[in-house]
Amino acid sequence: MRKPRFLGTEQKSEQRKKAFQHLLECLFYIYYSFVSFAYRRIKL
Repeated sequence: MRKPRFLGTEQKSEQRKKAFQHLLECLFYIYYSFVSFAYRRIKL
């Protein structure tokens, strides 16, 4: 059986990983929309 304190720290690191992944996804989405918008502007 593991100590609850260790479990808590593990959960925190997991949350941080998830938050970082979410941030990356947001950045990628913004970048993608910006690029597609610029591409359309240049094309037209």
